[in-house]
Amino acid sequence: MFNGLEWWDETNGPVKPLISFNRIRVPFICDGILKEKGLKCSDKSNALEGFKILDIGCGGGILSEGLGKLGATVVGLDPGEKNILMARNHLTHDLRSRITYECGVIEDYAVSHPQSDFDAVVMSEVIEHVENSTIFMETALKLLKPGGSVFITIPNRTFMSWISFILMGEYILRVLPVGTHEWKKFLTPSEIEDVISKNGMRTVEVKGITYNPVTNFWDWTRITGIQYAMHAVKNEL
Repeated sequence: MFNGLEWWDETNGPVKPLISFNRIRVPFICDGILKEKGLKCSDKSNALEGFKILDIGCGGGILSEGLGKLGATVVGLDPGEKNILMARNHLTHDLRSRITYECGVIEDYAVSHPQSDFDAVVMSEVIEHVENSTIFMETALKLLKPGGSVFITIPNRTFMSWISFILMGEYILRVLPVGTHEWKKFLTPSEIEDVISKNGMRTVEVKGITYNPVTNFWDWTRITGIQYAMHAVKNEL
């Protein structure tokens, strides 16, 4: 859908909002991982040192790099060859030892990597783009360690999300290309919780997300009707 070479264009790139999204989603992930261990996230470059994270649907590496800069060992997975090439080429020397990118889909990756050794699995703005979201999530959750965290960001399936993401975002403001989203693939919090609870997960937090396309500014809100983030933890054995 996107040309991988455009991913890191913060001014006019097709995924410019995802770059600014890191301002709130990286701390959300960091805080969630460390709170489960009784620790506190900080701005230090080693806050996530020792933690292994799988970033599914990593695209050009925007979120993977944000987590790698906090010291995490990150595996970025994406089916787009151009995206993976761009992500690899964008890595700076200090991140090359922390971040690995692989081209493929989660179903194949899980077969070739059957061990459950990730401290966290991230699915940010990706579930709404797959054909079978249930199988996608179930497969991803199998790769988590007991006590590991899953972090999800996704549009809710409401009339307001249709107005925000499709009518305004794609057709009026043109923040994203037309056809980026299919409203029917958006999921409600209860639909996601139903899947993850059946796969040994407990929900820790659900937070609403708000975005101003004029200022390119993200923030948290109590309203989950347009877009939300979820943190859940895999039950201990």
